Amino acid sequence: MAPAYKTSKQEIIEAALAIVEEKGLSALTARRLGKRLGLSSRPIYSFYQSMDNLKNDLLTEIGERFKTYLLSQQSDDSFLNMGLGQIRFAKEKPVLYRIILNEADAGVFKAEKIHGILIEKLKSDPCYSTLPDDVLKDVLLKMGIFTNGLAEAVLHKAIEDDSNENIYRLLSETGEAVILHQMSKIEQEGS
Repeated sequence: MAPAYKTSKQEIIEAALAIVEEKGLSALTARRLGKRLGLSSRPIYSFYQSMDNLKNDLLTEIGERFKTYLLSQQSDDSFLNMGLGQIRFAKEKPVLYRIILNEADAGVFKAEKIHGILIEKLKSDPCYSTLPDDVLKDVLLKMGIFTNGLAEAVLHKAIEDDSNENIYRLLSETGEAVILHQMSKIEQEGS
């Protein structure tokens, strides 16, 4: 009978997140994780067959936390909330944000998967519910490009005023311009 360990998968993931946030993804080892938990590395392998399996669960957890930020209510506008959430995540969790960018080909972070979740959120907002899916996808793409650039500027201190108010203003103005452009295209195609 295998020994019972005084830890859980969730405690292992939380400890792994702490290590990654402090030292980066490459610093995550079974030995370091065991030490963080006050155990040997053996209990980790009773929960995970390999560190790759643990890494997959860790990436899933990072993706879930990112999604929580993207969908958090910070204004009355669902679309704006997504950008504000992404910038807030980048500011508060810069190492995890970088992992999302660097691991973009991982299933958890695939743009199509995230866009699908965001489109469903937008469809539930009366302001955007009448826009066709292809328009929402185009708006998300354009705003995603802008928001990623803005997050990088904030992280690299390349933007003088990175206050929440200024970030809100930049995202609002750019989002409004992108949406107005799309609405204008729809009107032109309809006439």
